[in-house]
Amino acid sequence: MSISGIADSLVHNLPDEETKASILQQDNNFRPFFDTITTGGLNYACAKGADLDDPAPYFQEVTRRPKHVLIVGSGVAGLAAAYELQQAGHEVTILESEHRVGGRIKTIRFANGLHADAGAMRFPPSHYLTIHYMEHFNVHKCPFRENNPHSLYYIHGEKHTLSEWNRNPGFYCDKHWKGWDNNITPQIKEALNISDIMSYWKATIAPVMKELMQDGSTSGWDLWVRKWSSMSLHEFLHTDINQATSHKLRPWPQIAIEGYIYLSYAASFLNNSLIETLRNDMGRFMLEPVYTARDGMDALPLAFMRPTPNGWNPDVNLSRCIKYGVRVYTVEKVMSEGGEELATVTGWDEVSDDSVTYTGDAVIITVPLPILRQMNVPFSPEKHRAIAAAHYIPVNKIALRCRTSFWKSSGGHQGGMATTDLPIGQLYYLDESNCGSPIDEGGVILVYNKGQDSEFFDSISDAAAIESAVEQVAKIHPEIVDEFVEGVVISWGKNVHARGGFIRQSPGQHDQMMCLQEAEHPVYLAGEALSHSHGWVQGAIESGLMAAYQFCRQNEAVVFKSDCSSNPCSD
Repeated sequence: MSISGIADSLVHNLPDEETKASILQQDNNFRPFFDTITTGGLNYACAKGADLDDPAPYFQEVTRRPKHVLIVGSGVAGLAAAYELQQAGHEVTILESEHRVGGRIKTIRFANGLHADAGAMRFPPSHYLTIHYMEHFNVHKCPFRENNPHSLYYIHGEKHTLSEWNRNPGFYCDKHWKGWDNNITPQIKEALNISDIMSYWKATIAPVMKELMQDGSTSGWDLWVRKWSSMSLHEFLHTDINQATSHKLRPWPQIAIEGYIYLSYAASFLNNSLIETLRNDMGRFMLEPVYTARDGMDALPLAFMRPTPNGWNPDVNLSRCIKYGVRVYTVEKVMSEGGEELATVTGWDEVSDDSVTYTGDAVIITVPLPILRQMNVPFSPEKHRAIAAAHYIPVNKIALRCRTSFWKSSGGHQGGMATTDLPIGQLYYLDESNCGSPIDEGGVILVYNKGQDSEFFDSISDAAAIESAVEQVAKIHPEIVDEFVEGVVISWGKNVHARGGFIRQSPGQHDQMMCLQEAEHPVYLAGEALSHSHGWVQGAIESGLMAAYQFCRQNEAVVFKSDCSSNPCSD
Protein backbone atom coordinates (compact mmCIF):
# COMPACT_ATOMS: atom_id res chain seq x y z
CA MET A 1 0.00 0.00 0.00
CA SER A 2 1.28 3.48 -0.83
CA ILE A 3 1.74 6.34 1.63
CA SER A 4 -1.44 7.96 0.33
CA GLY A 5 -3.44 4.74 0.67
CA ILE A 6 -2.35 4.26 4.27
CA ALA A 7 -3.15 7.87 5.07
CA ASP A 8 -6.64 7.53 3.65
CA SER A 9 -7.36 4.77 6.16
CA LEU A 10 -5.54 6.16 9.19
CA VAL A 11 -5.49 9.96 9.03
CA HIS A 12 -8.51 12.01 9.97
CA ASN A 13 -7.02 15.18 11.46
CA LEU A 14 -6.07 17.57 8.68
CA PRO A 15 -4.12 20.79 9.36
CA ASP A 16 -6.27 23.67 10.55
CA GLU A 17 -7.00 26.58 8.21
CA GLU A 18 -4.36 28.85 9.73
CA THR A 19 -1.67 26.21 9.29
CA LYS A 20 -2.75 25.46 5.72
CA ALA A 21 -2.63 29.15 4.87
CA SER A 22 0.91 29.59 6.15
CA ILE A 23 2.55 26.22 5.42
CA LEU A 24 1.41 23.92 2.64
CA GLN A 25 3.32 20.73 3.39
CA GLN A 26 1.97 17.46 2.05
CA ASP A 27 3.20 15.30 4.89
CA ASN A 28 1.25 17.41 7.38
CA ASN A 29 -1.66 15.17 6.40
CA PHE A 30 0.31 12.18 7.63
CA ARG A 31 1.43 13.56 10.96
CA PRO A 32 -1.16 11.68 13.07
CA PHE A 33 -0.02 8.44 11.42
CA PHE A 34 3.69 9.05 11.98
CA ASP A 35 3.03 10.31 15.51
CA THR A 36 1.38 6.95 16.19
CA ILE A 37 4.61 5.20 15.23
CA THR A 38 6.98 7.50 17.11
CA THR A 39 4.91 7.52 20.31
CA GLY A 40 3.27 4.09 20.41
CA GLY A 41 5.49 1.97 18.17
CA LEU A 42 5.06 0.12 14.89
CA ASN A 43 2.83 -2.59 16.37
CA TYR A 44 0.47 0.03 17.76
CA ALA A 45 0.31 1.77 14.38
CA CYS A 46 -0.42 -1.58 12.73
CA ALA A 47 -3.14 -2.34 15.28
CA LYS A 48 -4.79 1.00 14.58
CA GLY A 49 -4.47 0.40 10.85
CA ALA A 50 -6.14 -2.99 11.25
CA ASP A 51 -9.17 -1.30 12.84
CA LEU A 52 -9.07 -3.46 15.96
CA ASP A 53 -11.79 -2.67 18.47
CA ASP A 54 -9.13 -1.83 21.03
CA PRO A 55 -5.59 -1.21 19.77
CA ALA A 56 -4.48 0.09 23.18
CA PRO A 57 -2.88 -3.21 24.31
CA TYR A 58 -0.38 -2.83 21.49
CA PHE A 59 0.83 0.59 22.66
CA GLN A 60 4.62 0.36 23.09
CA GLU A 61 4.46 -3.42 22.92
CA VAL A 62 6.92 -5.77 21.25
CA THR A 63 5.72 -8.15 18.57
CA ARG A 64 4.67 -11.74 19.23
CA ARG A 65 6.23 -12.71 15.88
CA PRO A 66 9.82 -11.39 16.01
CA LYS A 67 11.57 -11.45 12.65
CA HIS A 68 15.01 -10.65 11.26
CA VAL A 69 15.06 -7.65 8.92
CA LEU A 70 18.08 -6.66 6.83
CA ILE A 71 18.63 -2.94 6.27
CA VAL A 72 20.83 -1.90 3.33
CA GLY A 73 22.27 1.56 4.01
CA SER A 74 22.73 3.54 7.23
CA GLY A 75 21.45 6.94 6.18
CA VAL A 76 18.64 8.30 8.34
CA ALA A 77 16.05 6.34 6.33
CA GLY A 78 17.75 3.08 7.25
CA LEU A 79 18.48 4.15 10.81
CA ALA A 80 14.90 5.27 11.50
CA ALA A 81 13.54 2.00 10.11
CA ALA A 82 16.07 -0.07 12.09
CA TYR A 83 15.44 1.83 15.32
CA GLU A 84 11.67 1.47 15.27
CA LEU A 85 11.87 -2.17 14.17
CA GLN A 86 14.16 -2.94 17.11
CA GLN A 87 11.83 -1.07 19.44
CA ALA A 88 9.03 -3.29 18.14
CA GLY A 89 11.03 -6.40 19.05
CA HIS A 90 12.54 -7.38 15.70
CA GLU A 91 16.17 -8.27 15.03
CA VAL A 92 17.90 -6.03 12.49
CA THR A 93 21.18 -6.22 10.62
CA ILE A 94 22.39 -3.02 8.95
CA LEU A 95 24.73 -3.42 5.98
CA GLU A 96 26.70 -0.24 5.24
CA SER A 97 29.16 0.12 2.36
CA GLU A 98 31.06 2.96 4.05
CA HIS A 99 32.79 2.96 7.42
CA ARG A 100 30.49 5.58 8.91
CA VAL A 101 26.76 6.14 9.34
CA GLY A 102 24.73 9.02 7.96
CA GLY A 103 24.68 8.58 4.20
CA ARG A 104 24.27 12.04 2.68
CA ILE A 105 24.55 13.59 6.13
CA LYS A 106 28.27 14.22 6.49
CA THR A 107 30.05 16.74 8.69
CA ILE A 108 33.54 18.01 7.87
CA ARG A 109 35.58 18.50 11.06
CA PHE A 110 38.74 20.56 11.13
CA ALA A 111 41.55 19.97 13.64
CA ASN A 112 40.91 23.29 15.39
CA GLY A 113 37.31 22.39 16.28
CA LEU A 114 35.47 24.10 13.43
CA HIS A 115 33.04 22.10 11.34
CA ALA A 116 30.89 22.39 8.23
CA ASP A 117 28.10 20.18 6.91
CA ALA A 118 28.92 18.76 3.50
CA GLY A 119 25.50 17.18 3.06
CA ALA A 120 22.21 17.96 4.77
CA MET A 121 22.80 21.09 6.82
CA ARG A 122 19.46 22.53 7.98
CA PHE A 123 15.77 21.85 8.57
CA PRO A 124 12.66 24.03 9.02
CA PRO A 125 10.47 23.88 12.13
CA SER A 126 7.68 22.21 10.12
CA HIS A 127 9.77 19.05 9.67
CA TYR A 128 8.28 17.31 12.66
CA LEU A 129 9.95 13.92 12.14
CA THR A 130 13.42 15.45 12.05
CA ILE A 131 12.67 17.44 15.18
CA HIS A 132 11.16 14.41 16.92
CA TYR A 133 14.34 12.37 16.60
CA MET A 134 16.56 15.37 17.39
CA GLU A 135 14.68 15.74 20.68
CA HIS A 136 14.33 12.00 21.26
CA PHE A 137 18.12 11.57 21.14
CA ASN A 138 18.90 14.88 22.87
CA VAL A 139 20.66 16.32 19.83
CA HIS A 140 20.98 20.03 20.42
CA LYS A 141 19.72 22.30 17.68
CA CYS A 142 20.58 25.93 17.01
CA PRO A 143 19.51 28.59 14.50
CA PHE A 144 20.86 28.31 10.96
CA ARG A 145 20.88 31.80 9.49
CA GLU A 146 20.00 31.93 5.83
CA ASN A 147 19.99 35.71 5.76
CA ASN A 148 20.94 38.75 7.73
CA PRO A 149 21.05 42.41 6.68
CA HIS A 150 24.65 41.95 5.52
CA SER A 151 23.95 38.94 3.30
CA LEU A 152 25.13 39.62 -0.22
CA TYR A 153 23.97 39.54 -3.79
CA TYR A 154 26.95 39.48 -6.16
CA ILE A 155 25.91 39.95 -9.77
CA HIS A 156 27.58 41.39 -12.86
CA GLY A 157 30.60 42.24 -10.74
CA GLU A 158 28.63 44.33 -8.23
CA LYS A 159 27.92 43.66 -4.55
CA HIS A 160 24.63 44.59 -2.88
CA THR A 161 23.68 43.80 0.70
CA LEU A 162 20.31 42.27 1.48
CA SER A 163 19.28 45.38 3.41
CA GLU A 164 20.08 47.56 0.39
CA TRP A 165 18.21 45.23 -1.92
CA ASN A 166 15.13 44.98 0.27
CA ARG A 167 14.80 48.75 0.53
CA ASN A 168 14.22 48.99 -3.22
CA PRO A 169 14.11 45.58 -4.93
CA GLY A 170 12.42 46.99 -8.03
CA PHE A 171 15.35 49.35 -8.61
CA TYR A 172 17.87 46.50 -8.59
CA CYS A 173 15.70 44.26 -10.76
CA ASP A 174 15.41 47.10 -13.30
CA LYS A 175 19.16 47.64 -13.06
CA HIS A 176 20.19 44.04 -13.68
CA TRP A 177 17.23 42.62 -15.64
CA LYS A 178 15.67 45.56 -17.42
CA GLY A 179 12.39 44.54 -19.02
CA TRP A 180 11.55 41.88 -16.45
CA ASP A 181 8.01 43.33 -16.20
CA ASN A 182 7.35 43.84 -19.91
CA ASN A 183 4.60 41.21 -20.02
CA ILE A 184 2.46 42.63 -17.21
CA THR A 185 0.46 45.84 -17.28
CA PRO A 186 0.89 48.63 -14.72
CA GLN A 187 -2.67 47.97 -13.58
CA ILE A 188 -1.90 44.33 -12.80
CA LYS A 189 1.34 45.28 -11.04
CA GLU A 190 -0.56 47.65 -8.79
CA ALA A 191 -3.48 45.27 -8.19
CA LEU A 192 -1.19 42.38 -7.22
CA ASN A 193 1.48 44.44 -5.47
CA ILE A 194 4.21 43.35 -7.89
CA SER A 195 7.32 45.46 -7.41
CA ASP A 196 10.15 43.10 -8.33
CA ILE A 197 10.87 39.65 -9.73
CA MET A 198 10.26 37.73 -6.52
CA SER A 199 6.91 39.40 -5.85
CA TYR A 200 6.12 38.60 -9.50
CA TRP A 201 6.88 34.95 -8.72
CA LYS A 202 4.70 34.97 -5.61
CA ALA A 203 1.80 36.47 -7.55
CA THR A 204 2.26 33.92 -10.34
CA ILE A 205 2.09 30.88 -8.07
CA ALA A 206 -0.61 32.29 -5.76
CA PRO A 207 -3.50 30.89 -7.87
CA VAL A 208 -1.73 27.51 -8.02
CA MET A 209 -1.44 27.50 -4.24
CA LYS A 210 -5.07 28.59 -3.89
CA GLU A 211 -6.18 25.48 -5.79
CA LEU A 212 -4.55 23.32 -3.13
CA MET A 213 -5.82 25.37 -0.21
CA GLN A 214 -9.37 24.66 -1.37
CA ASP A 215 -8.78 20.96 -0.78
CA GLY A 216 -5.75 20.06 1.32
CA SER A 217 -6.89 16.48 1.92
CA THR A 218 -4.78 13.50 0.90
CA SER A 219 -6.80 13.02 -2.28
CA GLY A 220 -6.74 16.76 -2.93
CA TRP A 221 -2.96 16.75 -2.76
CA ASP A 222 -2.74 13.73 -5.06
CA LEU A 223 -4.90 15.40 -7.74
CA TRP A 224 -3.04 18.70 -7.45
CA VAL A 225 0.39 17.07 -7.66
CA ARG A 226 -0.66 14.99 -10.66
CA LYS A 227 -1.82 18.13 -12.48
CA TRP A 228 1.10 20.43 -11.82
CA SER A 229 3.88 17.84 -11.94
CA SER A 230 3.15 17.34 -15.63
CA MET A 231 5.10 20.47 -16.60
CA SER A 232 8.58 21.76 -15.85
CA LEU A 233 9.42 25.01 -14.12
CA HIS A 234 10.72 26.23 -17.50
CA GLU A 235 7.44 25.37 -19.28
CA PHE A 236 5.39 26.93 -16.51
CA LEU A 237 7.18 30.28 -16.81
CA HIS A 238 7.52 30.24 -20.61
CA THR A 239 3.89 29.43 -21.41
CA ASP A 240 0.36 30.23 -20.30
CA ILE A 241 -0.65 26.56 -20.01
CA ASN A 242 -3.10 26.06 -17.11
CA GLN A 243 -3.30 29.81 -16.54
CA ALA A 244 -5.16 29.81 -13.25
CA THR A 245 -6.07 33.49 -12.84
CA SER A 246 -7.95 36.26 -14.61
CA HIS A 247 -4.74 38.32 -14.46
CA LYS A 248 -2.41 37.32 -17.28
CA LEU A 249 0.94 36.81 -15.57
CA ARG A 250 2.42 34.19 -17.86
CA PRO A 251 4.39 33.72 -20.02
CA TRP A 252 7.30 35.47 -18.39
CA PRO A 253 9.88 37.42 -20.39
CA GLN A 254 13.15 35.54 -20.69
CA ILE A 255 14.96 38.29 -18.80
CA ALA A 256 12.57 37.83 -15.85
CA ILE A 257 13.28 34.09 -15.83
CA GLU A 258 17.01 34.85 -15.77
CA GLY A 259 16.49 37.10 -12.74
CA TYR A 260 14.42 34.48 -10.95
CA ILE A 261 17.08 31.84 -11.63
CA TYR A 262 19.68 34.07 -10.01
CA LEU A 263 17.62 35.19 -7.02
CA SER A 264 16.44 31.67 -6.16
CA TYR A 265 19.51 29.79 -7.47
CA ALA A 266 17.15 27.64 -9.55
CA ALA A 267 19.17 27.08 -12.74
CA SER A 268 19.57 23.38 -12.04
CA PHE A 269 15.80 22.98 -11.47
CA LEU A 270 14.46 24.62 -14.67
CA ASN A 271 13.81 21.35 -16.48
CA ASN A 272 12.57 19.48 -13.41
CA SER A 273 8.95 19.07 -12.43
CA LEU A 274 7.33 22.31 -11.29
CA ILE A 275 6.21 20.51 -8.13
CA GLU A 276 9.80 20.22 -6.94
CA THR A 277 10.07 24.02 -6.76
CA LEU A 278 6.55 24.57 -5.42
CA ARG A 279 7.01 22.12 -2.53
CA ASN A 280 9.92 24.12 -1.12
CA ASP A 281 8.18 27.46 -1.60
CA MET A 282 4.80 26.41 -0.21
CA GLY A 283 6.34 24.52 2.67
CA ARG A 284 8.41 27.59 3.52
CA PHE A 285 11.37 25.26 3.89
CA MET A 286 13.96 27.99 3.33
CA LEU A 287 12.38 30.81 5.33
CA GLU A 288 13.71 31.54 8.79
CA PRO A 289 13.57 30.25 11.40
CA VAL A 290 15.66 27.37 10.09
CA TYR A 291 17.72 25.11 12.35
CA THR A 292 20.77 22.90 12.32
CA ALA A 293 22.44 20.53 14.79
CA ARG A 294 24.73 22.52 17.05
CA ASP A 295 27.56 19.99 16.84
CA GLY A 296 27.12 19.16 13.15
CA MET A 297 24.26 17.35 11.43
CA ASP A 298 26.04 14.02 11.75
CA ALA A 299 25.17 14.22 15.45
CA LEU A 300 21.73 12.86 14.49
CA PRO A 301 22.78 9.61 12.74
CA LEU A 302 25.48 9.09 15.39
CA ALA A 303 22.82 9.42 18.09
CA PHE A 304 20.81 6.58 16.51
CA MET A 305 23.79 4.32 17.21
CA ARG A 306 23.81 4.94 20.96
CA PRO A 307 21.34 3.56 23.50
CA THR A 308 18.92 6.21 24.72
CA PRO A 309 16.88 6.36 27.93
CA ASN A 310 14.06 8.01 25.96
CA GLY A 311 13.06 4.87 24.09
CA TRP A 312 10.40 2.54 25.46
CA ASN A 313 12.36 -0.66 24.66
CA PRO A 314 15.61 -0.78 26.69
CA ASP A 315 17.07 -3.55 24.51
CA VAL A 316 17.58 -1.27 21.49
CA ASN A 317 21.22 -0.75 20.52
CA LEU A 318 21.91 -0.32 16.81
CA SER A 319 25.67 -0.21 17.32
CA ARG A 320 25.57 -4.00 17.81
CA CYS A 321 23.66 -4.54 14.57
CA ILE A 322 25.75 -2.82 11.90
CA LYS A 323 28.26 -4.32 9.46
CA TYR A 324 30.57 -1.69 7.95
CA GLY A 325 32.32 -2.00 4.62
CA VAL A 326 29.73 -4.32 3.04
CA ARG A 327 28.83 -3.34 -0.52
CA VAL A 328 25.62 -5.14 -1.51
CA TYR A 329 25.26 -6.18 -5.13
CA THR A 330 22.53 -8.87 -5.18
CA VAL A 331 19.18 -9.32 -3.46
CA GLU A 332 17.17 -12.50 -3.99
CA LYS A 333 13.86 -13.89 -2.84
CA VAL A 334 14.10 -17.44 -1.47
CA MET A 335 11.66 -19.82 0.18
CA SER A 336 12.12 -21.14 3.69
CA GLU A 337 11.46 -24.76 4.62
CA GLY A 338 8.18 -23.59 6.08
CA GLY A 339 7.12 -22.01 2.81
CA GLU A 340 7.71 -18.36 3.77
CA GLU A 341 9.42 -15.93 1.43
CA LEU A 342 12.78 -14.73 2.71
CA ALA A 343 15.34 -12.25 1.40
CA THR A 344 18.96 -13.17 0.75
CA VAL A 345 21.48 -10.36 0.37
CA THR A 346 24.95 -10.90 -1.09
CA GLY A 347 27.77 -8.39 -1.07
CA TRP A 348 31.49 -7.83 -0.73
CA ASP A 349 32.98 -7.34 2.73
CA GLU A 350 35.98 -5.01 2.57
CA VAL A 351 37.14 -6.10 6.03
CA SER A 352 37.32 -9.83 5.28
CA ASP A 353 37.98 -9.19 1.56
CA ASP A 354 35.45 -11.84 0.69
CA SER A 355 31.89 -12.35 -0.46
CA VAL A 356 29.26 -12.46 2.31
CA THR A 357 25.62 -13.51 2.36
CA TYR A 358 22.89 -12.61 4.84
CA THR A 359 19.37 -14.01 4.98
CA GLY A 360 16.44 -12.32 6.68
CA ASP A 361 12.68 -12.39 6.75
CA ALA A 362 12.73 -9.13 4.79
CA VAL A 363 15.12 -6.50 3.48
CA ILE A 364 14.67 -2.72 3.40
CA ILE A 365 16.91 -1.10 0.79
CA THR A 366 17.58 2.56 1.55
CA VAL A 367 20.43 3.46 -0.82
CA PRO A 368 20.04 6.26 -3.42
CA LEU A 369 18.33 5.06 -6.60
CA PRO A 370 21.45 5.43 -8.82
CA ILE A 371 23.19 2.96 -6.49
CA LEU A 372 20.14 0.69 -6.35
CA ARG A 373 20.19 0.51 -10.14
CA GLN A 374 23.62 -1.11 -9.98
CA MET A 375 22.29 -3.95 -7.82
CA ASN A 376 20.58 -7.12 -8.98
CA VAL A 377 17.18 -6.94 -7.28
CA PRO A 378 14.00 -8.87 -8.26
CA PHE A 379 11.77 -5.90 -9.00
CA SER A 380 8.90 -5.69 -11.43
CA PRO A 381 9.69 -4.16 -14.86
CA GLU A 382 7.68 -1.11 -13.78
CA LYS A 383 9.97 -0.53 -10.81
CA HIS A 384 13.11 -1.10 -12.85
CA ARG A 385 11.96 1.57 -15.32
CA ALA A 386 11.24 4.03 -12.52
CA ILE A 387 14.65 3.44 -10.93
CA ALA A 388 16.44 3.84 -14.27
CA ALA A 389 14.63 7.14 -14.94
CA ALA A 390 15.52 8.71 -11.58
CA HIS A 391 17.60 11.88 -11.90
CA TYR A 392 19.73 13.14 -9.02
CA ILE A 393 21.08 16.70 -8.94
CA PRO A 394 24.89 16.89 -8.77
CA VAL A 395 25.89 18.77 -5.62
CA ASN A 396 29.33 20.00 -4.64
CA LYS A 397 30.40 21.67 -1.39
CA ILE A 398 33.79 23.17 -0.64
CA ALA A 399 34.59 24.16 2.94
CA LEU A 400 37.23 26.92 3.12
CA ARG A 401 38.80 27.38 6.56
CA CYS A 402 40.30 30.81 7.19
CA ARG A 403 42.56 32.19 9.91
CA THR A 404 40.00 34.78 10.92
CA SER A 405 36.33 35.41 10.22
CA PHE A 406 37.33 38.47 8.20
CA TRP A 407 33.90 38.75 6.63
CA LYS A 408 32.47 39.85 9.97
CA SER A 409 34.61 42.96 10.19
CA SER A 410 34.36 43.76 6.50
CA GLY A 411 30.66 43.06 6.08
CA GLY A 412 29.16 42.30 9.47
CA HIS A 413 28.29 38.68 8.65
CA GLN A 414 27.31 36.42 11.50
CA GLY A 415 25.72 33.58 9.64
CA GLY A 416 23.88 34.21 6.40
CA MET A 417 24.84 33.72 2.80
CA ALA A 418 25.86 35.30 -0.47
CA THR A 419 24.17 34.52 -3.79
CA THR A 420 26.47 34.90 -6.79
CA ASP A 421 26.39 34.54 -10.57
CA LEU A 422 29.78 32.79 -10.41
CA PRO A 423 30.35 29.03 -10.70
CA ILE A 424 30.77 28.87 -6.91
CA GLY A 425 27.01 29.45 -6.67
CA GLN A 426 26.23 30.32 -3.06
CA LEU A 427 28.44 31.07 -0.07
CA TYR A 428 27.41 30.31 3.50
CA TYR A 429 29.13 32.14 6.35
CA LEU A 430 28.92 29.56 9.11
CA ASP A 431 27.96 30.94 12.50
CA GLU A 432 30.35 29.24 14.90
CA SER A 433 29.05 31.24 17.88
CA ASN A 434 25.78 29.29 17.75
CA CYS A 435 27.35 25.92 17.06
CA GLY A 436 29.77 25.36 19.89
CA SER A 437 32.90 25.97 17.79
CA PRO A 438 35.82 28.03 19.14
CA ILE A 439 35.11 31.61 18.05
CA ASP A 440 38.78 32.58 18.30
CA GLU A 441 39.89 29.88 15.85
CA GLY A 442 38.93 31.59 12.60
CA GLY A 443 35.93 30.62 10.56
CA VAL A 444 34.59 28.66 7.59
CA ILE A 445 33.02 29.80 4.34
CA LEU A 446 31.04 27.01 2.71
CA VAL A 447 30.81 27.08 -1.09
CA TYR A 448 27.59 25.36 -2.23
CA ASN A 449 26.84 24.71 -5.89
CA LYS A 450 24.45 22.48 -7.79
CA GLY A 451 23.80 21.21 -11.29
CA GLN A 452 26.01 22.60 -14.04
CA ASP A 453 28.11 24.57 -11.54
CA SER A 454 28.77 21.39 -9.60
CA GLU A 455 29.71 19.52 -12.77
CA PHE A 456 32.44 22.12 -13.40
CA PHE A 457 34.05 21.46 -10.03
CA ASP A 458 33.51 17.71 -10.42
CA SER A 459 35.52 17.76 -13.65
CA ILE A 460 38.74 18.94 -11.97
CA SER A 461 40.87 17.69 -9.09
CA ASP A 462 40.08 18.62 -5.50
CA ALA A 463 43.19 20.80 -5.34
CA ALA A 464 42.16 22.66 -8.50
CA ALA A 465 38.58 22.98 -7.21
CA ILE A 466 39.79 24.57 -3.96
CA GLU A 467 42.09 26.91 -5.85
CA SER A 468 39.30 27.95 -8.22
CA ALA A 469 36.88 28.46 -5.32
CA VAL A 470 39.34 30.73 -3.48
CA GLU A 471 39.94 32.75 -6.67
CA GLN A 472 36.20 33.26 -7.17
CA VAL A 473 35.50 34.09 -3.51
CA ALA A 474 38.32 36.66 -3.76
CA LYS A 475 36.21 38.63 -6.26
CA ILE A 476 33.76 39.21 -3.41
CA HIS A 477 36.17 39.06 -0.46
CA PRO A 478 39.77 39.88 -1.53
CA GLU A 479 40.90 39.16 2.04
CA ILE A 480 40.57 35.41 1.52
CA VAL A 481 43.80 35.35 -0.51
CA ASP A 482 45.80 36.02 2.66
CA GLU A 483 43.41 34.42 5.16
CA PHE A 484 42.77 31.03 3.53
CA VAL A 485 44.27 28.05 5.40
CA GLU A 486 42.81 24.82 4.01
CA GLY A 487 39.90 23.44 2.06
CA VAL A 488 37.89 20.24 1.80
CA VAL A 489 35.82 19.20 -1.23
CA ILE A 490 32.79 16.93 -1.02
CA SER A 491 31.27 16.00 -4.37
CA TRP A 492 28.06 13.99 -4.11
CA GLY A 493 27.98 13.52 -7.87
CA LYS A 494 31.34 11.73 -7.80
CA ASN A 495 30.65 9.90 -4.53
CA VAL A 496 30.43 6.17 -5.33
CA HIS A 497 27.95 5.65 -2.49
CA ALA A 498 25.52 8.36 -3.67
CA ARG A 499 26.00 9.46 -7.30
CA GLY A 500 24.13 12.69 -6.66
CA GLY A 501 22.90 15.04 -3.99
CA PHE A 502 19.13 14.49 -4.08
CA ILE A 503 16.40 13.50 -6.50
CA ARG A 504 14.54 15.95 -8.72
CA GLN A 505 11.71 14.45 -10.73
CA SER A 506 11.18 15.26 -14.40
CA PRO A 507 7.78 16.45 -15.70
CA GLY A 508 5.26 13.63 -15.73
CA GLN A 509 7.51 11.37 -13.66
CA HIS A 510 5.47 11.55 -10.47
CA ASP A 511 3.08 8.74 -11.40
CA GLN A 512 5.95 6.58 -12.63
CA MET A 513 7.80 6.96 -9.32
CA MET A 514 4.74 6.15 -7.22
CA CYS A 515 5.20 2.43 -7.87
CA LEU A 516 8.39 2.50 -5.80
CA GLN A 517 6.29 3.12 -2.69
CA GLU A 518 4.45 -0.17 -3.18
CA ALA A 519 5.91 -3.05 -1.18
CA GLU A 520 6.88 -6.33 -2.83
CA HIS A 521 7.45 -8.55 0.20
CA PRO A 522 10.08 -9.45 1.27
CA VAL A 523 11.79 -6.50 -0.49
CA TYR A 524 10.99 -2.94 0.63
CA LEU A 525 12.40 0.41 -0.45
CA ALA A 526 13.06 3.67 1.39
CA GLY A 527 14.94 6.93 0.88
CA GLU A 528 14.20 10.62 0.36
CA ALA A 529 13.33 9.89 -3.29
CA LEU A 530 10.24 7.97 -2.11
CA SER A 531 8.94 10.73 0.15
CA HIS A 532 7.01 13.99 -0.04
CA SER A 533 10.11 16.01 0.92
CA HIS A 534 12.79 15.32 -1.66
CA GLY A 535 16.25 16.35 -0.58
CA TRP A 536 15.40 16.71 3.12
CA VAL A 537 16.12 14.65 6.23
CA GLN A 538 12.38 14.71 6.92
CA GLY A 539 11.72 12.85 3.67
CA ALA A 540 14.33 10.20 4.40
CA ILE A 541 12.89 9.51 7.87
CA GLU A 542 9.35 9.46 6.51
CA SER A 543 10.23 6.81 3.93
CA GLY A 544 12.14 4.67 6.43
CA LEU A 545 9.22 4.60 8.84
CA MET A 546 6.82 3.79 6.02
CA ALA A 547 8.89 0.82 4.84
CA ALA A 548 9.14 -0.50 8.40
CA TYR A 549 5.39 -0.08 8.82
CA GLN A 550 4.65 -1.91 5.56
CA PHE A 551 6.71 -4.89 6.74
CA CYS A 552 5.13 -4.93 10.22
CA ARG A 553 1.65 -4.62 8.79
CA GLN A 554 2.16 -7.85 6.85
CA ASN A 555 3.92 -9.58 9.73
CA GLU A 556 1.29 -8.67 12.33
CA ALA A 557 -1.68 -9.61 10.16
CA VAL A 558 -1.59 -13.16 11.57
CA VAL A 559 -1.64 -11.85 15.15
CA PHE A 560 -4.51 -9.46 14.47
CA LYS A 561 -6.49 -12.19 12.73
CA SER A 562 -6.01 -14.41 15.78
CA ASP A 563 -7.10 -11.62 18.09
CA CYS A 564 -10.18 -10.98 16.00
CA SER A 565 -11.03 -14.71 16.05
CA SER A 566 -10.93 -14.89 19.82
CA ASN A 567 -12.57 -11.49 20.26
CA PRO A 568 -14.44 -10.62 17.06
CA CYS A 569 -13.60 -7.20 15.60
CA SER A 570 -16.23 -4.91 14.22
CA ASP A 571 -16.61 -4.60 10.46
